[in-house]
Amino acid sequence: DVSQLEDAMAHMFQEADRDRSGFLDAGEFKTLMNQFKSQLKISDEEFARFLAEADQDNDGKIDWREFLPVGLQIMQAIAARQQEFKRKRKEDARAERILVHGLTREEMTDLIEHLFRSFDADESGSISRQEFVQALASMGLG
Repeated sequence: DVSQLEDAMAHMFQEADRDRSGFLDAGEFKTLMNQFKSQLKISDEEFARFLAEADQDNDGKIDWREFLPVGLQIMQAIAARQQEFKRKRKEDARAERILVHGLTREEMTDLIEHLFRSFDADESGSISRQEFVQALASMGLG
C-alpha cells in the first residue's frame, strides 16, 4: 500500500534526522545507510553514489523531496531481499522434506527400516558381513 510505504519512508527519514533540522546531512545519511548496509550489501562506492544521487541540488543536505527516490530504492531493495530470503527458506524447507526421488524423509526412513529388517535375516538388530554380502547379491551388486 502506497500510504504505508510513504509512512515507513517518513519514519525512516525522521529517525535519521537526529538534529531535527528537516534534512539529512552527510553524517546522518551515512548513519542511515550503515543501518541497511549489511542487508543491502552496499559498498563505499555505492554509498557515495547514493549520496550524490540523493543530494540533487549539491548543497550537502538531503531534504524530504530528495530523500524520496533514495528511500524508495532502499525500501525496494529491502523488500526484494526479504522476498529472496522467504523464497530460499521455502525451498530449503521443501528440500528438507524431499530427499531422494520425491520421497519424503518419513517415506525414506520407512524404506530404509524395511530394507534393514529384510537384510537382518537372524533378526539380531545388526547386519553381519554375511547378511550384507547376501543383501548385495540379492540386489545384483555383489
